[in-house]
Amino acid sequence: MNPAIPEFKITTSSEGAVNPGSMVKGSITLHVPKGWHVYAPDGHKYKPFKVTYLDGQLADVKFTFPKPAVVEILGEKVPVYDADVVVGYEGRVKEGSPTGKPVLRATVSWQACSDTICLPPERRELEIELK
Repeated sequence: MNPAIPEFKITTSSEGAVNPGSMVKGSITLHVPKGWHVYAPDGHKYKPFKVTYLDGQLADVKFTFPKPAVVEILGEKVPVYDADVVVGYEGRVKEGSPTGKPVLRATVSWQACSDTICLPPERRELEIELK
């Protein structure tokens, strides 16, 4: 990896009873290096930070995004995340699911930029074991 291009790391957490019908919640965190930003999902022309639920043993999955900062880019006010982005998630364990450790599968995608360059869009698939 080019030393001028930082690594964007993702960490996850989960909590809640893993029984059919119970609610489970947690977070997905994109660690944004200092001097970089990703675009918030607020209806602009830039590729936004996005979390998409693929499948798993959760139903009614909802994601909650933090409030972004607003910066001026090329004369336009744009919502961005310029520090770690902590996205909360919540879902109900599907009826008939086996007890144990259900998995939440999701994709996380974003495009990171600094004040001088933008990196190609990235996409990662996550599998989260619910504790």
